[in-house]
Amino acid sequence: MARKFHPDKNRAPGATEAFKKIGSAFATLTNSEKRRRYDLYGSVDEPAPSVTRQRHGDVFYQFDGHPGFDADVFNIFFNGGFPFVYRNHRAQTHQPRESERESTYLAYVQILPLLILFGLSFFSNLFVKDAPFSLTRTTKYPVERVTNQHHVNYYVKPTFSEDFDGNLAHMESQVEEQYVYYLRDRCYKEQNQSTCLTEVVGIMLTKFLKLPKAWATAEIATIRFASTAALPERLFRSFFYVPGDQEHRISKMLKISSSPATLPESIPDILVLDCEDAVSFANKDKARSTIASAFASGSIKKSLRPHQSVSLRINPPTTGLAGADLDQVLSKCIQTTDATGSDQWLGPDLITLPKTESIDELLWVEARIQKLFKEASKPVANISLIGMIESPKSLLNMTDLCKEAKQLKIPLVAMVFGSDDYCASLGKCPTPIVTVSVLHIYLSIVFFTDAGIVQTFLACVTHSVGREETNFPRRYMVTVCKAYGLAAVDMVDTDLANMDSFRKNCEFGSQIGYSGKQLIHPKQLEDANIAFSPNPKLVAWAIALVEAAAEASASRALAAGAFTFEGHMIDRPTIRQAQRLVRMAKLVHSS
Repeated sequence: MARKFHPDKNRAPGATEAFKKIGSAFATLTNSEKRRRYDLYGSVDEPAPSVTRQRHGDVFYQFDGHPGFDADVFNIFFNGGFPFVYRNHRAQTHQPRESERESTYLAYVQILPLLILFGLSFFSNLFVKDAPFSLTRTTKYPVERVTNQHHVNYYVKPTFSEDFDGNLAHMESQVEEQYVYYLRDRCYKEQNQSTCLTEVVGIMLTKFLKLPKAWATAEIATIRFASTAALPERLFRSFFYVPGDQEHRISKMLKISSSPATLPESIPDILVLDCEDAVSFANKDKARSTIASAFASGSIKKSLRPHQSVSLRINPPTTGLAGADLDQVLSKCIQTTDATGSDQWLGPDLITLPKTESIDELLWVEARIQKLFKEASKPVANISLIGMIESPKSLLNMTDLCKEAKQLKIPLVAMVFGSDDYCASLGKCPTPIVTVSVLHIYLSIVFFTDAGIVQTFLACVTHSVGREETNFPRRYMVTVCKAYGLAAVDMVDTDLANMDSFRKNCEFGSQIGYSGKQLIHPKQLEDANIAFSPNPKLVAWAIALVEAAAEASASRALAAGAFTFEGHMIDRPTIRQAQRLVRMAKLVHSS
């Protein structure tokens, strides 16, 4: 009843008076003396309405009807408080009100810790020094500095040199640590933003450009999901060598590529114009001239299909021949491109570097290419690099090589396993014995004498039928390539009479992760292209999975990191694998 008539709850006229009467009634009923008086006289009121007293011996009971009466009555019912003050009359007459003083003292004691905390906080700020650096330039930190280890920019006060007396190396490590935290936070925010944007892009691609949902999702997958195994940008299924000094063979391959009657499976993805092993030392100049003329005529770029690329394989820099290979071919291409006024680069898309044993060889090639374009006052064309692993040393250095290749301005996009040179470097002895258990591969070995005489002879390197000697380097190389987002091209097969063995070797290379295979004859093209293309049934599964993942992502079902598809739990690595298959299928379809 008191709650219903409380002035804060009830605004009706007379509610306040009713609330007071309820409080008075409660006070009377809970006090035996007042209840007795009410029973005798029908009222407990005295002429002074604010105070009612009844003497009982030396004790007085006092009811205080002060202006805070409303709150007191509310406390009676809900907070356990009572507005009664029990006082001893004699103590009231002869002693100070000790209880009231004690109550005031306790209030101050309760407030004192808060006052102490505020005081300590205020005075501590007076003695705390400013941070010695800031990651952003402000009026307080206007002077720019750079850390010694990772070259991170930071800013200090103008008086930093005079005021700072600590360990500079330790402070700069703190700068770099804070910078990492800043980048991490920024990446997290940008990732959330890009996720929203890519969903919008996917909707536009599917709705307005009428692309299948799986194709559209694969297009934007690189910015939605981070992965060391990047989505493929070009096909490497068939890495086909053509001797650079044989113009008729170059023309034949260009004719095959340009003919509408040629099936896509019979066209090489990468056409490699060779200046190295396929060309004798006497014909090196002829190979450079032939290749340069083919590029300059424009016939190469006109004959290639959209998915095809062309590479120039130069000689190793250690032979002293690589400089002439690059100079003669690229200079001719730069001049022709400039003369035609075409925006299309008429030269090679790729430069293949044999016997890549360290980053130094790649840096040398990059510097040579940049020099040629700089001398012609032209921007560097869209050229990429391919390295070749052909010795145990290059295999062991491969991890560092791929890691350091990130600094290249002309990117490294693929690595090729040169199995014949690798096996030769293992020290396998030449042998004239022919058995059914081995394949003999003949290599041309070139020696330079002091007299300048070039001597050549044929040496025989043996391969076991199962190629067990290449198992470790093949598996190791493809693992490193995938770790650094590079395409991997498998070993060459020289036995053209045994196509069953060739097909099995292609299938094995595809299963362990290779992107394609080196080829030396047109009859190998179809089997290689089929083996390194995604299976149609697998592509259909991948398209359905990518579409389901897009719908799950749109509904935030992927927030937990997985969703159900055809009765199986699907996580992000599986989605990335499906996206790679869809992207690969799209590239193959464009061929």
